[in-house]
Amino acid sequence: MTTTPGADASQRLLVGLLLSALGVLAALMLTAFVEDDWHHLVDAAIYLLGARSLADGQGYLYLGQPFFARPPGLSWVLSFVVGGSGTPWDWQLCNLVVQAFAVGAMLSLFAAMRQLHGALAAALVTLLATLNPLSVEAHNEILAEFPFLMLFWAGVWCAAGRHGGHQPLLRRALLGGLLLGASCLFRTVGVLVLPGLVLAEALRRRRREEHVRRWQGLAVALVAVAVQLPWVLHARQAAAEASRPSTQLLVFDYMTALLHENPSDPASPLVDLDGYLERIATNANEISRCVAHAFLGGPPNEFDSEFGLEAPLGAALLAAAVLFAAASRRSVLDLYLLAYLGMLLVYFTFADRLLLPIVPLLLSSVVFTLERLGSLFVRPGQAIDPRGALIGTFALCQLALSLHGLPEARAQSSNRRLFAADDDATAAWVNGHLPPDAVLLHEKGAILTVLTGRTTYTYRNLPGPWPQGCPDTDYAIFSPRPRREEAEALVARASKPPVLVPFLWHETPSQIRIYELEKD
Repeated sequence: MTTTPGADASQRLLVGLLLSALGVLAALMLTAFVEDDWHHLVDAAIYLLGARSLADGQGYLYLGQPFFARPPGLSWVLSFVVGGSGTPWDWQLCNLVVQAFAVGAMLSLFAAMRQLHGALAAALVTLLATLNPLSVEAHNEILAEFPFLMLFWAGVWCAAGRHGGHQPLLRRALLGGLLLGASCLFRTVGVLVLPGLVLAEALRRRRREEHVRRWQGLAVALVAVAVQLPWVLHARQAAAEASRPSTQLLVFDYMTALLHENPSDPASPLVDLDGYLERIATNANEISRCVAHAFLGGPPNEFDSEFGLEAPLGAALLAAAVLFAAASRRSVLDLYLLAYLGMLLVYFTFADRLLLPIVPLLLSSVVFTLERLGSLFVRPGQAIDPRGALIGTFALCQLALSLHGLPEARAQSSNRRLFAADDDATAAWVNGHLPPDAVLLHEKGAILTVLTGRTTYTYRNLPGPWPQGCPDTDYAIFSPRPRREEAEALVARASKPPVLVPFLWHETPSQIRIYELEKD
């Protein structure tokens, strides 16, 4: 649904209303939606500990070791907010930073979509993407998705130019390369757009357009690579010196997770064809479940009831729209979407937030497909444009589903607080009874380190029984809901029966067990 400078007044009014709604939503995201506590996520805890290490002037470290599994962008930004060791955590300020990035991502998304669709469809896609449950549930989560998206969409806006139009100016395109390179310092997955920058130039339809620089996409990609190069070289050197397999992280690095059977061990066997086929089947099922949640108003997570046929059917229709749009438009973003989905299918795991960066592109594919479908029914003198009717019906249905699920999506914060109750109870006991230099062992080691300031290792990723691969510890702590069996070797090292800390979890009496360990 393309608009022109001569668009009629009603269309301009609709664009204005949608932009006003986005403005109100942005104001709410920076005020009413900012929470004053922390969502207990292991990944968020690692970002926070990296930020504190940077604020202390020690470098990008986790548990005293160079951290290279993720790029340092978010931790670097947070280092200006969290302060050094001993400084109290200001969760409201941290959440405000995340929400500011979310608003920035919304603005740059509109700019990028406007080049692809025009103002009206861009405003629709931006509003639907912002109200999507996956986006709402990510509010106040101290993760890298929103800063990555803010820089990514801004980079695409500068580098890609208007679809079907002239190339952007070279200096603007190179600025886009800088922004895209910076986005990859928040989330590495942004590199998947770089081949598309090169390929999109080769697929340009306006072959006879004057002054077309076929090498411009390559130049932009090289600029983006140059921005990342110092971090890539540093991470490669740190990885070469690191012990393996990783015992404190789920993945050694992204390439290990993608290519090897054990994501924490680069020396493990490579994934064979059967392994990738198994990954594809598992991830495809998870993606269809997430699509049903994000676009069809399904249950919010895997703990709820099973989906019916709506999940695979919705995913199949969405996949058809994606393929049609990619084949017809062949834009940089279409190529990026295909590459991203391909990566998700063969990745070692799937989490709902992995779909968040491409929700706008999925919506864009549907809007484009409906526009082309509606154009088949356009007749001279029609009172109602079938293209606008189809897109408007889809947008209203999607908006209704999003608004209906908005309270539930916002309520996910309350659910997280419930699941964080044992973390808070454990941290309260540790802070009140154990010395500051006590070294701890806990399933969610990074979270307990943030909450207590005490070095805490995790037993979640150990390849064998304790104490293989881990430093010596003073106390081992088990929550009432452990995710794996207690290692017999660990319990055998306990010098006395565990201290039992009672607390209420969801109105149910529970106990946390704290073992004091004998030294080897």
